[in-house]
Amino acid sequence: MIRILVLLSDSSIVLSTNDVLSTSQGLLLMGTVFLLAGLFVAYSQGKPAFSRARQYLSADLFSGNPTNAGNPVVVEGQIEPIEETVQGPVTGEECVIYEDKEEVFKRDYRYDTDRRREMKRSSMHSDEDAEEKRTTWHTTSSTEGYVPFYIETDHGRVAVEPDGARLDLPTRAVDQPSLFRRLLYSSRFTASFGRLFGTSPERHIENHIKPGEDVEVIGYPAVEDEQGDTVAEIKDSDDPFVVTTRSKTSLILRNITKAIAKSLPGFIFIILGSIFILGAIVTSSIL
Repeated sequence: MIRILVLLSDSSIVLSTNDVLSTSQGLLLMGTVFLLAGLFVAYSQGKPAFSRARQYLSADLFSGNPTNAGNPVVVEGQIEPIEETVQGPVTGEECVIYEDKEEVFKRDYRYDTDRRREMKRSSMHSDEDAEEKRTTWHTTSSTEGYVPFYIETDHGRVAVEPDGARLDLPTRAVDQPSLFRRLLYSSRFTASFGRLFGTSPERHIENHIKPGEDVEVIGYPAVEDEQGDTVAEIKDSDDPFVVTTRSKTSLILRNITKAIAKSLPGFIFIILGSIFILGAIVTSSIL
């Protein structure tokens, strides 16, 4: 087994008893490793959000022509249900689309071996939950309700079947326990005392869109076989297929911001690698 020693002496880095790298070569090696690692992390973490932003950017406003050279289009206007509406589970309001999430407020159970084992055995928690390192809300279930709908545009009605679409809906109601109970479970020192008041805090979040609201749908429209009073329909659309109350610009900026945030560790590695490489160049020129 070769013992690796790192000694800075006479402008050299000794890696083993037989191999010697100069300081500039060592800096160049470390810089290259950091740079490549940073590029990989930044690309792999930021690519999904950047790709969605690029897809949204390529989408043109619907002009009445169902085809758009293979690119998605943005259909914007007021939403109206084709069939009867659905009822929001928390608000009880009539909706065209709703999304209901059930969440549980869990403390950081790394400090509790029995609790950690219990969470691993429980089928209601995903692998992502098991990796959580902070006290926060964890989604235990999510249900959707919707009916097919029209979007009233300047060019006529566009029929939309939202099955399979990514929903980006505004939050309308949050049914959750008191702040006092949440604070009890926020610390490992008070969580045991909090159990005297019952199980971990749970909450319901309802997001929905009501009839008559302005929405945007990004997808690939097609001509209906029997158009009736519609000019196009969107269903079983390829990605992207989004139903949202945000503007196209807002979606693009949101995904770019998300991509930059996820790529930040990679950018840090790239900066460090560039500093090492620059140091190698400077050291080489001095020596």
